[in-house]
Amino acid sequence: MLNFIEQISLAGNHLAIYYNLDVRLFLIVYISSIIPIYLGAFLIIYGSTRHLKFRDIISFKLSNGLRFNNQTKVGIGTHLFGWLMPYLYIFLFAKNLPIVVYIILLIIILSLIFIVFKKIYSKQSFAFPKDITVIMVDRIVNENEVSVLWNIYDKTFVPINEKSPCRQSLDREHFVECLADTTVRKYVLSKQGNGVIGIAMITNDFKNTPWISADYFRVKFPKEYIDGSIFYFMGIAISSGYRGNKYSISMIENIIDSLPAGSSMGFDHSRNVNPFLHHFTKIVRQAKELKRLHIDRQHYHVITRN
Repeated sequence: MLNFIEQISLAGNHLAIYYNLDVRLFLIVYISSIIPIYLGAFLIIYGSTRHLKFRDIISFKLSNGLRFNNQTKVGIGTHLFGWLMPYLYIFLFAKNLPIVVYIILLIIILSLIFIVFKKIYSKQSFAFPKDITVIMVDRIVNENEVSVLWNIYDKTFVPINEKSPCRQSLDREHFVECLADTTVRKYVLSKQGNGVIGIAMITNDFKNTPWISADYFRVKFPKEYIDGSIFYFMGIAISSGYRGNKYSISMIENIIDSLPAGSSMGFDHSRNVNPFLHHFTKIVRQAKELKRLHIDRQHYHVITRN
């Protein structure tokens, strides 16, 4: 047994010398990789199963609660990075590696670049099932319809508002006002047999977005401001059972299609809630036709006096 261990140690030292590697540093990297491996695994499990209910588990109806969301995606990335850490150390710091290693890495990098660009510039978008429709509505005043939409909207934004110091949604009074206001465009998502399952709103009247400075757009976009061709995205809400099915992206594509030629649409979002939201404009069907401009970033701070 000791001879076997000695042979492994000698082989390791020989490889370290040949490839110019520090064995102790490699060991530190290898042990450190355990953290992202298990953290990633936790995020995958937590993100994909946190909507599961106990009755779904015991009845094997896992599809009712399983989700492939941002936490799951971050978990997958973190987990894979943990596994790759030792290999990245070897690749970055080793010498005399076989040429085939560099060829394989180049193929992987080019493949990833191709996939990203294909995703960004692909004109193929998610097609709604035949029983799903999106309709633009000028006014919604029916009490039952208002109640249904508020329920969807409120349930969507309650957990979001708990993650950001800046309120991300309208209160009920202003939400109802916007539904009745013809200067706010409403895009209602419906499913046959289930009724309304989502809503999105935009406006070109800044009185509907008091948290946004109309003066900024009046100065920076004077012609568009006078023409009323600057729209502002006021939010999107979809029933919990239909999130994660690309309905949001498809609704945004419908909104973009309905905008007048030459018009602009602004939007803001919390980095805490969804740091990747602005990338939606890079994967919609009209991505090649859009010009994007990041105009500001806001920070929030808290001080506590002891």
